[in-house]
Amino acid sequence: MKRGILTVPILFTILLLPVQWVHAEWTITTVPSPNPQQSTTLCKIDFIDPTEGWALDCSGTAPLHYSNGTWTSSQLPDVNPGYYRQLSDIQFISRDEGWTLGTLHKYGAPDSQQGVLLHYSNGGWANVTLPDISPNWSLSSIHFFSSNEGLAVGMDLLNQEIILLRYTNGEWKNDAAIAVQPISTTIGSVFFTSSNEGWVAGIHYQRSGKQGFILHYLNGELKTSKLPPILNWDLRDIRFVSPDEGWAVGIRYAGYRHSKGVLLHYLNGRWKSVTPPEVGSDWYLNGVDFISPDEGWAVGGSTVLHYVNGSWTTVSIPGLDNFLESIFTDVQFTSPNQGWIAGYVITARSHVDSIDLTEGLLIKYSSP
Repeated sequence: MKRGILTVPILFTILLLPVQWVHAEWTITTVPSPNPQQSTTLCKIDFIDPTEGWALDCSGTAPLHYSNGTWTSSQLPDVNPGYYRQLSDIQFISRDEGWTLGTLHKYGAPDSQQGVLLHYSNGGWANVTLPDISPNWSLSSIHFFSSNEGLAVGMDLLNQEIILLRYTNGEWKNDAAIAVQPISTTIGSVFFTSSNEGWVAGIHYQRSGKQGFILHYLNGELKTSKLPPILNWDLRDIRFVSPDEGWAVGIRYAGYRHSKGVLLHYLNGRWKSVTPPEVGSDWYLNGVDFISPDEGWAVGGSTVLHYVNGSWTTVSIPGLDNFLESIFTDVQFTSPNQGWIAGYVITARSHVDSIDLTEGLLIKYSSP
C-alpha cells in the first residue's frame, strides 16, 4: 500500500527547522538532527525548483523532503523483521513523481542482499517489483531522462557483474551486464545522454589498491572505457553536457594527508586527466554538475571548484568558518544563477571516542 509523507510531530518539525546564514549570493542552511545525540548528513540531493527538493541522509534510512524552507522526513513501507534498508540515490522527475533506490540488508547475513527501489507518486512511497537478479545483489545509482524511461545500475554480487536495469512502459527489466574482478566493485554514478547511450563510473578494489573505472553503454552493451594511467584512485560522479562531452571526478590516494582530487574530461572520443587548480595538500571531489559546456561545478571535502570557459578555479563560500569543518558531498545547478551544494558540517568533535557530531548542510547559490 502506498503511504503518504509522515505527519511529523510539532517538536520534530521545530528541531528540523533550518538555521540560515546569508552572504550575498550564498545562503547557508544547516539541518539539525531531531535527536541531539545523533547526527545528520546530506549525501545526495535533487531539487525540482528553488523551493522544492529532496535529499538522502548518508545513513540512507529515508528521504528528506525540503519544501519552502522546512525539512521533513518521509515514511517508507515497512521492511520485514531482521532486515534493514539502505538507500544510495534519489531522483525526482516532477513535484509529484520520483524514485529512490538502494539495498535491503539481512542482519548477520552479508551474502543475502537484495536491490530495492521505491517510487513516489500520489503523495507517498511504494516498493517497486524488480526482476529476479540473484540471491545477492544491490542497487547504487539511478538516472531518468523522462517520466517513462530510466535506468538503474547495481551489482550482482554472486556472479560478480555490474548490472543495468531499464524502466520502460511501467516495468523494470534486466538490460545489460558486464563481468568485473572477483574482489569488490562499487558503483559511483550513472548518467545517460539518450536511451541508447550512457556512462557508469565507479571503483574496483584490487589487492594493489583502488582503481577507478568508466563503462560506456551503447545500444544494449556495456564496455570498459580506456582511461589515463592513474595509480590508486577512484571515481565518484559523472556528468555529460552532450553525447560528445562529459566530466568525471574522484580522488587519487597518495598517502596520509596527501590525496588529490581527480578531474577527467571526455572530448573527441577520449578521456583525459585535467590538471586542477592549486587547492592544497589533501583534498578530493565527490560531485560534479555542468550547466553548459562552458560552465560547471565540482565539490568534495571542503573544496568547491568552478569551471568557466575552459578554466577551473577555487571558490570560497563566506560563513563556513563558523563551523569546525564543512564537507561537501553533492552539487546541483539548474542554471548559471541557481544551484545547491549539499553535505554536512562538524559541530562538535570528541577527543575521547573520535565521534563527530554533525548537522546536514545545504548551500543555495542565487544571483540576479
